[in-house]
Amino acid sequence: ALAAALHNIPGWNDPAQPRPAPTDWEAQQSGQYQAVVGLVKFPAFVWRQEAESRAGGNMSWNTGVDYDAMLRNSPYLKEVKELYAKAGRSLKSDLNALDKAPRTRADASAVGWMSRTSSFTGRLTKPQLDIHTTGDALIPVQSESAYRRAATAAGSARLLRQRYVDNAGHCTFSPGEQIAALHTLEDRITTGHWAYSDPAALNSRAIEADPMSPARYLPYSPAGYPRPYDRT
Repeated sequence: ALAAALHNIPGWNDPAQPRPAPTDWEAQQSGQYQAVVGLVKFPAFVWRQEAESRAGGNMSWNTGVDYDAMLRNSPYLKEVKELYAKAGRSLKSDLNALDKAPRTRADASAVGWMSRTSSFTGRLTKPQLDIHTTGDALIPVQSESAYRRAATAAGSARLLRQRYVDNAGHCTFSPGEQIAALHTLEDRITTGHWAYSDPAALNSRAIEADPMSPARYLPYSPAGYPRPYDRT
């Protein structure tokens, strides 16, 4: 649960899982564990190896990271505290161990390559509609708040809209939800305005496009992303 909270991995992150109750900490931790295992198996090794080969070295670091502060800002802080208390373990002790552990420094040339080729500037030139599932373990939904910050800082906020789908998994949108997003973006390009782009309107479009598939857009404001994100 602690590792998951530091990456904002939700407890419900697989549509095949039963959705845990809001305070069913054990079930949430079980779902997080499965996600962490999957992330370590593929993104942390296979995809990471490819990224490092392209960048020419290690492009990330944890020097200067305050894990205690990251946890305090995580939406899963209460879950972590409750599980530690139930297990009779010291959260403070584990955070101190993280704080004292050896740190990893990045290779400056690899960071430079990633900054030039793969970081988000927020400088949009065309309308963009992001849709994101709330139960995404691969790309936590909180990354949307960081992307909005980058777009706002670059003066592009008017071109960006972000909408959220109440489902687990990465990009597990129904056909109707996808078509609704496409038509909304097409309308923005045609009219120059973001009309009928709220969750209720998107759900209406989704039902019209495919009455047999779910329409699960909802009002949602993601918490802050726990790591540096935008190009500065």
